[in-house]
Amino acid sequence: MSTHIIPFDSAPQSLRDAAHEFCKRELILPEGEKEWNLANRIKAWIEVTDGEVTGVASIINRIDIIDYRSTTAKGNCKLNQRIHSYLADQGLLGQDVFIQFSSGDLSKMCVNWEQEMKRAEARPANRYMVRVKPI
Repeated sequence: MSTHIIPFDSAPQSLRDAAHEFCKRELILPEGEKEWNLANRIKAWIEVTDGEVTGVASIINRIDIIDYRSTTAKGNCKLNQRIHSYLADQGLLGQDVFIQFSSGDLSKMCVNWEQEMKRAEARPANRYMVRVKPI
């Protein structure tokens, strides 16, 4: 058995098509996307075993708001609006971003945070944080 990892952007069209079929069959389409398009990722790879696609991995850039705290409802609303305006000015309209809250400690949550998240149509994001290190 022979397994190779091939960059999506240098793979023949037949493997690219097979990779998209693999994604349709084996993965859940990321929220906000309507079809699989590994070409729009920063980088994507195809795992090929004996000529068959047996895996896919890809990378995207996402803004991650790591510090966010307000102790007033008005300030929270204004911070939220300011960040949205800045991101829109950067050409990120329609893009998803992450925002981190102090998990597990409700006393550290912003005043009216639930209202602001509802207004922003925020949805939970299942993810793990991994630090890149030599393996």
